[in-house]
Amino acid sequence: MSVSSNLYQATRVETPMRYVRVWFFATTVACQLLVVMLAADSVSAQPLPIATFSIANAQANEYLGQSAATDGQRVFLGTGNGTAYLFDPFTQQQLAKVSLPSQAWYGSVALQGNTGVFGGLNVAKAYDFTNLAAITSKSLVPTGGVLNAFNASVDISGESIIVGANYESAQGGEYSGAAYLFDRATGVEYARLTAGDGKLHDRFGTSVAIDGNRAVVGSFKTDVANGAVYLFDAQPGFVGNRQLAEYTVSPANPNPGEIFGYEVDISGNMVMGLEMVGQVFLWPAAGQPAPLPNSQGDHFSSGNSAIAFNGQYAVVGEATYGYVSIYNANGKLVQSLHGPANSPIGFGASVAVGGDLLVVSAPGGDPKKSVVYVYRLSEVLVPEPTTASIAIVGIVMLGVKARRRSTESS
Repeated sequence: MSVSSNLYQATRVETPMRYVRVWFFATTVACQLLVVMLAADSVSAQPLPIATFSIANAQANEYLGQSAATDGQRVFLGTGNGTAYLFDPFTQQQLAKVSLPSQAWYGSVALQGNTGVFGGLNVAKAYDFTNLAAITSKSLVPTGGVLNAFNASVDISGESIIVGANYESAQGGEYSGAAYLFDRATGVEYARLTAGDGKLHDRFGTSVAIDGNRAVVGSFKTDVANGAVYLFDAQPGFVGNRQLAEYTVSPANPNPGEIFGYEVDISGNMVMGLEMVGQVFLWPAAGQPAPLPNSQGDHFSSGNSAIAFNGQYAVVGEATYGYVSIYNANGKLVQSLHGPANSPIGFGASVAVGGDLLVVSAPGGDPKKSVVYVYRLSEVLVPEPTTASIAIVGIVMLGVKARRRSTESS
C-alpha cells in the first residue's frame, strides 16, 4: 500500500486552480440547465401523430371525431349528423362509412374487433365489419320496442353491448332513464338496468361503459343536483339485483351544473368519471371517487372535456384549452399533449385509447376543418429529447474534455 501511495504522489500533476474554477462553474451551470431542460422535455416535447384524418366534403354538422373509439388496430369515428367512419391508422385509409336513420347529434361510438357500435337520437346499431365490401348491421332495440335516448351512449366488451336510454320513463318517472345490455352476436336484449333510487328527470344512461362483467352508468341525479355513477353486474344470465354500487361526490360548493357522471369509463376494477363542470375522478370499484390532481376549475368546464381509460392510463381531453392530460392508474400526471402546429381549435374534444393507440379529435369550429389525430401512446408517454437538451449534454461533455486537456497540458 505504501508503494502505491508513493507512486501516486510521485506522478500526480497539479491542475492550475483557474482551470478548475472555470471547469467547475461551467459544468455546474450546464448540469443545472440539463436538469431543467430534461424536466421540461417530459411535458413539452410533442410527438408527431402516426395518422391524421379529415373529411374532404364534410356536410353540415359532420364534425369528424364528435365521438371516437379504437381497439388498438382500427379507429371508429362518429360525427354530429348520423355518419361514422372506420379508418386504418397504419395505412391511413378509410375502410368504411356507415349511417344512422336519424341525425346522431353528439352520438357515441364503440369498437371491438370486427364489431362497431353507433348510437344517436333514439337509435343504436351494431355493425359487422368482417366483410368491408358487404357490411351488415343489427338494430339494438329494447324488448319494449323503443329506444328513448336523446343521444344513445354506447360501449362494447366481449360479447356484451351496453346502450344508454337517458330519455326513457322508467319507474322513477319521466326521463328517469335506463340502460340496456345486448348480446353482441344476436343483438337481443338480455338485461335492463335502472337506478335503484331513480327519480324524475334523472336521465340515467347519459353515459355508459362496460368492461368484462362490470358496467357503469352515469346519471344527472337531479335530487342531489350534481350527478351519480352506478356500478352493475353485466353478466349474461345473472339473476337478481344487478346494481352493485352507487357513487356520488360532495363538493364544498355544490353547483347544479357539475353533473358527476357526465362521462364514465371502466377498466378492470377501476372506474373513471367526469363532471360536466368541475373535476375528473378515478377510483377503485370498491372505493370512493378520488379527484385527479390539477383537474379542477376552468380547465375542465362547460362540457368541453372528454375521458378514456385503458386500465393503465387515464386520458383527459380539454378542448377549451386544446390539450390532453395523461395520468397513470395511481392518479399521477405523467404527460401533457398539445395539438400539432396549426391544428384546428378544440384539440381534445374527444379522446380514445386502446392498445398502443391514442385518438384525439379537434373539431375546428367547422366540419370542413375538423381533424382527428392518432398517436402511438408509447411515443406520447416517452417523448424524444429536445435539441436544447441534447445541446446541454454536449456542453457537459465538452467541459469534461476541456478539463482533461487542461490537466494533460499542465
